Amino acid sequence: MKKNVFVSALALLLAAACLLSSCAKTAPKYFTMTAPKDAYAPGEEIEVTVTLNNVENVALFDLKISFDADVLTLTDAVQGSISDFILMTNPKENYVLINGFCATTFDFTSETVATLYFTVNEGAAGKIKLQAVATSFQIGTDDRGDETEELTEKKNISTSLSLNVAG
Repeated sequence: MKKNVFVSALALLLAAACLLSSCAKTAPKYFTMTAPKDAYAPGEEIEVTVTLNNVENVALFDLKISFDADVLTLTDAVQGSISDFILMTNPKENYVLINGFCATTFDFTSETVATLYFTVNEGAAGKIKLQAVATSFQIGTDDRGDETEELTEKKNISTSLSLNVAG
C-alpha cells in the first residue's frame, strides 16, 4: 500500500514538473515582431520586422498591428520576402493592416511578411508597445493546386513587441 502511494505521488510530481518545464507545449507563435534594439530616442527610426513562422498550408491572413500614435509615427511599410502571396498594407493613424492571400496554400518556416518603419515622436517618453492581432488566419489543405478546401479559421492569434523610449 505504501509503495503504491509513493509511486502515485512520484508520478504526480513528475507530471507537474513536466508541465512546468520544457515538456509543456506553448501555443505556437505564428507571427513575431522584432526590432534591432530595445530603446530608441525621440526622432530615431525603428525598423520592425513582422515574420510568419512554422506554419503549413497558409491560405490567407489579415494582421492588424496597433501602436500609440502619440509615441510613434508610421513612415513606411515594405513587403517582405513572401513572393507567392499578394500582400497589401493599409496604414492608418494608429494601426497597420496587412493582408496576405493566395489561390493556393503555402508552408512557411520563417518568412518576413513586412518591414514597418516608425519614427519616435518628439516628446515621447516611457514604453513603446506594438500589438499584432490576426483578425483572420486560415489554413487548410490544397489537393488540387488551384482551390483551397477545408479551411480552418483560427482566432486570437496575437503577438506584441515592447520597447523603450531612451532619454
